[in-house]
Amino acid sequence: EEYTFNKHGKLVNTTTGQKFEKGSYDTFNRLKYETHQHITTVLTQQYQLQPFRDPTYQTSNLLDTPRTPYYVSSNLDDNSKLIILLKGAGDYTGAWSLSDTVFAGLDAGSMLPYVNFAYELGYSVVMPNANLQCYKNVERNAVYLSHVKYVWEMHVSKALNVKEIYVVAFSYGGIIVLNMIRDIGLEFMNRVKKICFIDSVHDINKHLGDDKMFEHGLEFIARVGTHFRVSNTPTGSILPYRTRDGCSSLSVLYTYDANLV
Repeated sequence: EEYTFNKHGKLVNTTTGQKFEKGSYDTFNRLKYETHQHITTVLTQQYQLQPFRDPTYQTSNLLDTPRTPYYVSSNLDDNSKLIILLKGAGDYTGAWSLSDTVFAGLDAGSMLPYVNFAYELGYSVVMPNANLQCYKNVERNAVYLSHVKYVWEMHVSKALNVKEIYVVAFSYGGIIVLNMIRDIGLEFMNRVKKICFIDSVHDINKHLGDDKMFEHGLEFIARVGTHFRVSNTPTGSILPYRTRDGCSSLSVLYTYDANLV
């Protein structure tokens, strides 16, 4: 059976027009691969995002798994506004969740609505690659952090025209943000104007460190951060403060809603 995305961004059977609901393990994996290929095509052709590969891992002891690239808007150096999209570890660049994209559509599981929203507001986009657990004998979490730091140093630091940086951090991406505060420090805090945590797993007491940057980091997160947490209460409702978040929290019914930004 063949499937394609319809005009509403839903994956449907090319013969029956029915959405994909269930199938064999092989069929599901094939559709995840084809979905990723579709997202990649949209990112590079429609939104003109440039693919890069992190050369610092070329000498790593790799498993036989193809590396996926990270993406940077072609106009980054000339723009004054930037959104950085940090997803949780796993899956491939361009999707918060490939499984959700297969079952519920592009709006539900891909980053495409966020990219479209950013472009409508005149922002460039930087999209690091979270799928770095394919590197053998290297702790997955450390690799993701090192990669994001590399992307920052190679692209964001050099984009001197950028005056406003917004960060969207989903799940493990929140931990990456706290590590960026700790490791990059004042450059990160001076340039980032807002952080949108989405169902993040970060804990300021565990991930922000206890060095001289800790107090600066606490003030920074409290000032620019908002944590959107999945809740049964109406979207936008104020949720009880949690010390681990370090910032105010609002409820959200739908994890990947681009309107949160």
